[in-house]
Amino acid sequence: MASTDPQNRKPEPSRLLLLSQVHLHAPGSKIRFLGCVHSYQISTGTLVIQAEYAAASTAVPTVLASIDNVLEDVDHEMLQTGAWVNVIGYIRAAHGKEDVPRVEVLMIWSAGAVKVDDYHSAARSYQAAMSID
Repeated sequence: MASTDPQNRKPEPSRLLLLSQVHLHAPGSKIRFLGCVHSYQISTGTLVIQAEYAAASTAVPTVLASIDNVLEDVDHEMLQTGAWVNVIGYIRAAHGKEDVPRVEVLMIWSAGAVKVDDYHSAARSYQAAMSID
């Protein structure tokens, strides 16, 4: 719950981040980000989401997003490689020696056609206005 609400009546707002900033925030943080689906791991209900379309490099910022809680709301198009999605969720602790951030998804929806450079510019402007790291 929101730390500014002493009686814990209001949900904590999500923090808008670029995917490359997710690893800078602590487990338990509620975040929102845009990313491109790289793959879907059926056995674990996990989307591998990256900051770039069809990234071949391992240096591309990546998030493992657990969609178990929202599977009934996810259509097949959001699971396709190359789909751009908006995600709201909580950062969870990495398993073992993983260095890829994990997110438990609360909401996910299609971003449609995105001008990524324009989105990054707008997100950075918003963060500067809100003084978010």
